[in-house]
Amino acid sequence: YREQWLKFTQRISLKHSFDELLSSITEGFKDAIGAKGAAIWLRDKDNGEYHCVRALNTPVVTVKPDRDLLAFLMNVKWILDVRHNKCEKVVFSNKIFIEKTRASLIIPLLEIEKLSGFIILEDGLAEVEYNFEDYDFLRTLSRQAVSAILNAKLSDELTEAKEMEAMGRLSSFILHDLKNATSMLSLIVQNAEEHIEDPDF
Repeated sequence: YREQWLKFTQRISLKHSFDELLSSITEGFKDAIGAKGAAIWLRDKDNGEYHCVRALNTPVVTVKPDRDLLAFLMNVKWILDVRHNKCEKVVFSNKIFIEKTRASLIIPLLEIEKLSGFIILEDGLAEVEYNFEDYDFLRTLSRQAVSAILNAKLSDELTEAKEMEAMGRLSSFILHDLKNATSMLSLIVQNAEEHIEDPDF
């Protein structure tokens, strides 16, 4: 797992755009355990719903997870293994979602006490039962992924804020010039009433 973790770290650290980062995280999780497919779902900050933002060798679906699944990921703070007997209730209530996404494992992306999203992994190329070492490894990757996603979002927000600040300064400059031009034109109009007959005017 150390080798896989180093590969994952290198893969996500070399990306510059948010889209590139999401692709790298998806590929990293898929390759880490040899899954057939993987997808990232993130929480929309405007409406609070979760949407698939990146999928690799797996379908992008419109069906959404229900509250039981989200509560399990948020409160239990553990990986949902669709084959585990402790997950039977949640799996049953999300049968359609799990079937459509072909989920085998669902890994929470926890940002302190908030569920910022989750990773869906399909079955591995070799169908094996996962153990606690596998779960711990995937949880380590998930914490690293959350940190990278959060940093990327904050960086984008900072860039956007700087662009807005620059736009604000430019707008103020343009308005100032327009005000000066308007004053000059107003003065010309006023003088024109008095000096319109003057050839030098």
